[in-house]
Amino acid sequence: MSWTGTSLGIHAIHVWKLQPVDGRTRVQTEESWEGLLPRLASGYSRRTLDKALPDGLSHLKAEAERRAQDYASDPGLA
Repeated sequence: MSWTGTSLGIHAIHVWKLQPVDGRTRVQTEESWEGLLPRLASGYSRRTLDKALPDGLSHLKAEAERRAQDYASDPGLA
């Protein structure tokens, strides 16, 4: 899955790769920013992405586990 967008002169691309592994799902994520602002503030941009990617994966994991638990208690929710 992926998305792209442009805001404030920053062109962003985000990709999620989902792969089944032993009855579970492995998720890898990548994001890149292009444009003048990311080039001028490359250190800040890198730190922001370095924090955002694990945070996003953590939120995705929590939501997937919550929905799996809801489904286990009431399969009609799917």
